[in-house]
Amino acid sequence: MPLVFLIFLISIPAIEIYLFISVGGAVGAGTTVLLTVLTAAIGLFLVRAQGLAVMRRAQTSIDRGEMPVQEAIHGIALFFAGIMLIIPGFFTDTIGALLLIPFIRQGLGAALMARMIVVRSKSRAGDGTIDGDYEVVRKPRPGEPRLPDGSRDGS
Repeated sequence: MPLVFLIFLISIPAIEIYLFISVGGAVGAGTTVLLTVLTAAIGLFLVRAQGLAVMRRAQTSIDRGEMPVQEAIHGIALFFAGIMLIIPGFFTDTIGALLLIPFIRQGLGAALMARMIVVRSKSRAGDGTIDGDYEVVRKPRPGEPRLPDGSRDGS
């Protein structure tokens, strides 16, 4: 796993450098910089708009008494889309733009949910109630007399 992460960490900047050189050679340095800033600005505008819509849907789900699981998945994907769009580069902008497409977010969410293991605990009664007794135990004071059963008088 650490080797995969290292390869990922090295390959992303290498891809970005290659794309900057290729695009810069085709359209010029100024246009390349302008495209990078423009894609980030447009992308962040779209992330903000879609994020607000997801928040409204989540609030509606909560008001209905439902868990906003799908909205949470969309929100996390939009968060990563925003990060990808802020990082300068065409490759990361492409990843960010793909995460802006709702059905891609839905598919990624479904794939992640399929890999999750959900563990639920049940009480013996089955209704979530745990039946039990309790006893208050306090620290005895020095010199306090003991009762016949070996305990101290709690009064």
